[in-house]
Amino acid sequence: MNLTPNAIHYAIEQLLVRAGCPPPERIGETRWQTAGITLDYADPAAVADAVGIIIAPCAPDAGQSLLARPPGTLETRPLTDTLPEGVALPFGERLPVLFWGEGYENHLAFVSRREDGVVVFYADLVAAAFFMLSRWEEMALPDRDMHQRFPVESSAACKQGFLDRPIVDEYADILREWLRTLRPDWTPQPGTFRVQLTHDIDVPLRWTFFGMTLRRMGGDLLNRRSPRMMLRSLRQGYRAWRKPDHDPTVTAYREIMRLSEANGFKSAFYFMAATPSRYDDGYDPRQQPYHRLIHEAIDRGHEIGFHPGYNTFRWLENFEAEKNRLIEAAGIPEMGGRQHYLRFSVPETWRIWEAAGMRYDSSMGYAAQEGFRCGTCHPFPPYDIEYDRPLNLIERPLIVMDATLQSYRRFSPDEGANRIMELARKCQSVNGEFVLLWHNTSLIDEWESWADTYRRVVQQLATMVSTADSTEDV
Repeated sequence: MNLTPNAIHYAIEQLLVRAGCPPPERIGETRWQTAGITLDYADPAAVADAVGIIIAPCAPDAGQSLLARPPGTLETRPLTDTLPEGVALPFGERLPVLFWGEGYENHLAFVSRREDGVVVFYADLVAAAFFMLSRWEEMALPDRDMHQRFPVESSAACKQGFLDRPIVDEYADILREWLRTLRPDWTPQPGTFRVQLTHDIDVPLRWTFFGMTLRRMGGDLLNRRSPRMMLRSLRQGYRAWRKPDHDPTVTAYREIMRLSEANGFKSAFYFMAATPSRYDDGYDPRQQPYHRLIHEAIDRGHEIGFHPGYNTFRWLENFEAEKNRLIEAAGIPEMGGRQHYLRFSVPETWRIWEAAGMRYDSSMGYAAQEGFRCGTCHPFPPYDIEYDRPLNLIERPLIVMDATLQSYRRFSPDEGANRIMELARKCQSVNGEFVLLWHNTSLIDEWESWADTYRRVVQQLATMVSTADSTEDV
């Protein structure tokens, strides 16, 4: 993982933005300045005229070494040893160290202040930020699951036990506290805690044709072994044929809007425009009643976004064909969204989103486990390693998906609610954005026991946002 000058500048900028600093100005080959403080990214022993902060760069093979480490062997340091005296941050008792500066691998100190006043980080925050944000490991490793997704169990964060921590944001907040020791008169401008409720509309209507009803009834009887559910599906199908508004997926869609509005949120609904396939229900958003549902959300002040189909993550032509159908239906020239099945190839899929003129992507979460895939809960521009440049796109990392909790993790509804709120509090601790995915179909049928969980979580998240806003006003 030999960082280029562009990559180094990108990583430093991302750290400083999270620390509440102005954009850094490059003033030398390995030197930057922000908030009146000089930052060097070089071997501390080689910087003769340092006056601010030095970060020691790791060895070029440090990325590969991290990936090769046995699970659970990453070094940590007490959080108190990483902060200026008298400062506390809510990150837990110990801090993982992804990379040590080259030649300082056996150094006991994460950071220290020398007698000349210079602050030296012997842990390489810059390489760690780039490793996580660029998703370097997803290009370095060939591992893929049945849907050609990078599997969570192959990630360093999962293997080393820090997937549930926004490690880049934590590093940035530690850097901020050391900047404040050098400039006590400087006031950082950190972000504000936000919640984004998002909803992939894979199935806007369940009972659109007779064959779908028969298929659902067969699943109730053969897979779920429930004659009672089969009869209920028959009744639901009959009512929906007579009036689509009676379709339970439509009822759930409107319930989501009602819950968001009652709690001060605006939901983002990501609609599809794929043709039918094994993994795509396939519907045309330009047709009624899909068109009506889209504009109902727009009229109520919610966001409409794009949910590209299963066969788009590597095919720009398919992506743009579907996107254009949705734009025609919604009348919105620019939008964000998320890949279906979280199917993603770094950096290829990001390039497709950029080429198609999308505002943001929110696919960077794992299907099999909740947490911080990119090590952050702050929106950020992705980095194209192959072309050595940031992309003209924003990534809004996905933190929790409903199906992850129920289908993959096998949590109970109460366990799922607790996990959601635990991760939301971690986003709040670093003034980030908590992105939650909850499908409209996850309020009905076999998900009915989770419906109250979602209602309770939305209310609790609203309280968190209100409390954060009140604290900021003070």
